[in-house]
Amino acid sequence: MAVARGDEPADLVLSGGHVLSVFTKEWLDVDVAVQHGHVVGLGKYDGRQTLDVAGAYLVPGFVDAHMHIESSKLMVDEFARAVLAHGTTAVVADPHEIANVLGTDGVHWLLDVCDGIPLDVWFMASSCVPASQFESPRRELTPGDLDALLRRRRVIGLAEMMNFPGVITRRSPSKKPWRSGASACGSSSARLRSPATCATSSRWSSNTAPTAVLSAPTTGSPTSSSSRATSTRWSASRSRRGSAPRTRS
Repeated sequence: MAVARGDEPADLVLSGGHVLSVFTKEWLDVDVAVQHGHVVGLGKYDGRQTLDVAGAYLVPGFVDAHMHIESSKLMVDEFARAVLAHGTTAVVADPHEIANVLGTDGVHWLLDVCDGIPLDVWFMASSCVPASQFESPRRELTPGDLDALLRRRRVIGLAEMMNFPGVITRRSPSKKPWRSGASACGSSSARLRSPATCATSSRWSSNTAPTAVLSAPTTGSPTSSSSRATSTRWSASRSRRGSAPRTRS
């Protein structure tokens, strides 16, 4: 606080630059005071060391709020080297990919190797492994696994829920997806579906939906044999569902 008030000199003062104020969205021509590696003030300051940055534009470090380090195909130290040079000083990572391959052992390893690098890496606990029935992870993450991850210092929350069908149908991605038709109405997912929806899905599972709806031709317009055949199939399908067949002139 003494340095921020100007009572004591800062460790480092950056002078002569244009500083972005994220509060007023203005460029300010002020000094930046740094103490113990932290920005403590903007204004006019004295420092033990002064660095002239005239003409430079100074902005706060960028934060990548959602990303997957594994997708970069880099180890975390090389990833840090790549992004720090472009102004990103912190990331919030979802380790879903390494969790799929190595389970929580891989996630805990990734947390450990992020200590000591100049990039601030925070994590969200992967909320659904597997994310769908098409994935084959090392093993399914349990609530106990997530609880252990959430106790780690760098883990700040729960990651994205990719298994949105599971939220809608209340089914685990490790179980077979519900089938269309009458059988779906007898499953646990039917609790979220109205009887009318179940009845509709049953009808459409036994009848093929028409690929085209033909309007009645105007007087004197030619009608091809393929059009007549399509119209016949459409009328027959409507008849099976209880509707009167449409008469063509």
